[in-house]
Amino acid sequence: MSDQLKEPSTPPYGNFENRIDRVPGVCGGRPKIRGTRWAVEVMLDMLAGGESMDYLLKEFPELTTEDWRAALQYGAKAASGKTFIKPQHEDN
Repeated sequence: MSDQLKEPSTPPYGNFENRIDRVPGVCGGRPKIRGTRWAVEVMLDMLAGGESMDYLLKEFPELTTEDWRAALQYGAKAASGKTFIKPQHEDN
């Protein structure tokens, strides 16, 4: 089979599961950056709206470059239907 017919594989860019969690009652139980109240959905909306990484890192210093990359990676996996993050208890 030709390589052109194979589905491209994604290189391993990191592990968003280490940075993203879901906690019942926090951000409506939606995926968020661990230890914050930053919903991944909100972060992706800002990036999709054209905000630059430099601006976002300056305006929201509580979020790291790795947090923003984890949000993007989560969005990519969600679009492919390959994400699931088990809800955590509020004390985790």
